[in-house]
Amino acid sequence: MEGSTGAGSTGTASTGEADDCRAGDLLVAPLPVMVDGALAVPIDVLELRGEFRLDVAAQTTEAYARLRFAIAEAGRPIFDLRQGTVTEAILDGEAIDAEAMPERDLGGGPGAQMRVLGVELPACSEHTLELRYPVTKLAGFAAAPPDFAVDGVTWDFGFSDLAPRMFLEQWLPANLIHDRHPIALTLEIVGAPAEQRVISNGEISELGPDRWAIDFPAYSTAQSTMLVVVPASRVESSSQMLMAGDAPAIAVELHRTLATPESSAQLHALLADAFQSFSMSTGDYAYPRFTAYVAINKGMEYDGGTTAAVFALPHELFHSWYGRGARPMHARDGWIDEAWDEYNTGDPMFPVVALGIDDPVVRLHDGNPWGRTTPFAAYDDGKLLFAAVAAEVGVQPLRDSMRDFYEAHALGQMTSEELEQHLACSLAAPAVRWLFHRFVYGLPGDPEPAPDGYCR
Repeated sequence: MEGSTGAGSTGTASTGEADDCRAGDLLVAPLPVMVDGALAVPIDVLELRGEFRLDVAAQTTEAYARLRFAIAEAGRPIFDLRQGTVTEAILDGEAIDAEAMPERDLGGGPGAQMRVLGVELPACSEHTLELRYPVTKLAGFAAAPPDFAVDGVTWDFGFSDLAPRMFLEQWLPANLIHDRHPIALTLEIVGAPAEQRVISNGEISELGPDRWAIDFPAYSTAQSTMLVVVPASRVESSSQMLMAGDAPAIAVELHRTLATPESSAQLHALLADAFQSFSMSTGDYAYPRFTAYVAINKGMEYDGGTTAAVFALPHELFHSWYGRGARPMHARDGWIDEAWDEYNTGDPMFPVVALGIDDPVVRLHDGNPWGRTTPFAAYDDGKLLFAAVAAEVGVQPLRDSMRDFYEAHALGQMTSEELEQHLACSLAAPAVRWLFHRFVYGLPGDPEPAPDGYCR
């Protein structure tokens, strides 16, 4: 592996105050917290580089990560990594104790803990943390590590938003999903007995035999990166250009496992119909291509990509509009895309159901800055929330308003509060505030009156 050390910044603090350098994604990060008698502070990831070396004969995977980050307040930086055996840790070119990054519950509850680096760093400073570790099976609910077989290796990053710590932090150091930054991966497979297929929504470049670089753009988050490695003999790969409305043609890269009953032609037709429908109803597709890995028992969305079973393809594709097109700012906003996706793709589609004071309150938006899970209730109760808005204003005005909201947030981030304000104002529907108060924030009674200038 080629990770070089000593390449970080000096970590020298600026003369400004913390408030002066709290910018970019730090503006929407959680506040610092006291941990073990010291101040633990959020970071702004500036760049992440990761390298994986998969040795088929030895059946081992080694990882190297280089995380460049900034902090505003002085304190101990917060990040996450679920891989447990760090063998080497280097901060700004100097070796540090590889065990001095304990997991701590910062307020997110059991299973949502993060790591706190046991080194005090000055305010308004930039740093580089380098880590080496073997990639191993994780305890609890997690994706499987690389699986080695006679025909090569199978590995799926395997993200999920239904349990905490199920994004990139399974494999590489990462931050919460508000943090946007470029990601560059290098993958090497040693001793593969046959051709391997590397499938990703990133830009893949071949560096040599069984060695690839995969680059992801500056708006990527810990939710963004799709990576699947599989022996080429197990998949059928094809590509098709799609025209959706007046937008530029979109390349659909389809990788179908041979165990999938449907043919590639059938799957391309399914995707083409869904692309046309979603583009017409929701807005232009935000990415230059869509990458689909179709296999049994899959179902996860990524930026312009999915790993999905056939029945889940329309749902996962719609997430490239809501979920990974317009993205939740925080985990507490993740209910939006699941709820609106189900309203558009689930059975029945576009329901109209009134909700009233006799219906029990529902909490979809946790409000906890350290929460890391989309609630299961987002699928059904979240869908009902939109059905209740439709009961107030009609289905088509609601869909038109959600199209406007998507177009204003494509490749950006959205919050529950922004959506509430948009729907209440664009639809001239004061009842939206009451519906959100009771069936999103889970609060009894009536909301406070809208502030002056709420609808400008």
